[in-house]
Amino acid sequence: LDEPLAHLDLNHQIAVLELFARLTREQGAACVMVLHEPGLAARFCTHALLLFADGTLTQGACHEVITSESLTRLYGYPLRETGDGRQRWFMPA
Repeated sequence: LDEPLAHLDLNHQIAVLELFARLTREQGAACVMVLHEPGLAARFCTHALLLFADGTLTQGACHEVITSESLTRLYGYPLRETGDGRQRWFMPA
């Protein structure tokens, strides 16, 4: 899926991601998508692939790949992570 959340407001973004998560659990299938919101990717995805401008990449489990350090490098702007112990969010530092 190429940016399935584009042009959706927040409640519809969450509804779409919850639908995909439910379908993948029930069907035992994989869902591959491009997301530009790291907090939602960290919340709903099990794995991530980050493609950097210099042609390098990093991939693996979301909790290992989606970090403030890797996102700072990816976006070229410092980000910091916050969370509640269960979910993580990223914001400009």
